Amino acid sequence: MDNPADPSGRALYYNISETPITRLDGEPNEVNNAKYFTGWGQQQYNIRTLQLAQADIVITPTNNADGSMSIDVSVTPIVDLTDSTVLHVAIMEQDIAKSDLNTTKATMIQTGEDDFEYVLKKMLPSALGTRFTTTLAANTTQNFGPFVWHPDVAKLYNPVNDFAVIAFLQNAETKEIYQAEIVNNVSDPPIVTGLELQNMADRISVYPNPADEVITVLLPGKAGLDIPVQMIDQLGKSIITGMINEGESSKQIDTQNLPSGVYLLQLGGATGKTVTKKVIIVHNR
Repeated sequence: MDNPADPSGRALYYNISETPITRLDGEPNEVNNAKYFTGWGQQQYNIRTLQLAQADIVITPTNNADGSMSIDVSVTPIVDLTDSTVLHVAIMEQDIAKSDLNTTKATMIQTGEDDFEYVLKKMLPSALGTRFTTTLAANTTQNFGPFVWHPDVAKLYNPVNDFAVIAFLQNAETKEIYQAEIVNNVSDPPIVTGLELQNMADRISVYPNPADEVITVLLPGKAGLDIPVQMIDQLGKSIITGMINEGESSKQIDTQNLPSGVYLLQLGGATGKTVTKKVIIVHNR
């Protein structure tokens, strides 16, 4: 539910309408209609592993100061790769435990599982991937990217620094996978400091807006220091003050007792490095 678009796109590509079910190089099982890999896939897997990889892939992830992650990928074919080839880049969380989810998300789990491995966070730039524009000749290196991901910190879970970045090459028509590569234990995006607030202004969320009883302020990463928060009315008076504490990424502000109207929400201290957002309060009662 954190990322429905990418799995839906891949399911459509593979013509999958139910789960669990297995595809190997895009092909369904042809033996006794067995759904699970253990029921049909091992023999086919053993045969396919005899084929040499058709490219070398190098993945270079970089965390940026604005809380985003950039992925650069270089591809060096061992054989010519035609313009039917697509490069896919995916970011995963290596491990998410049910015990680390809030009650709402935990109750959504219907399978009885308590631990989830390699959970897809985002495909870059999308589930469509990046299709080659021309044939890439053997032993010719081509660089792709940077692919930039701006994570929603409300959808990241413990443990920290457990991202994995996967890149794979696939034939768009036959669905054959030419090669795949993975980088594990990639660090979380950087924390937010006061000096970086202004650079991140367009990625600081305030919702709902208009609001009634409460608003939530969401940073694009964890605060590296205490960040003051205040609500200012139309007369310029500070009427609510608070703090996003170091290590936190969000704060809720009670607005149920504020008169309906337009307010300014200011984040930051007295150093001049502040961000201001307009907030509208509308009471439905």
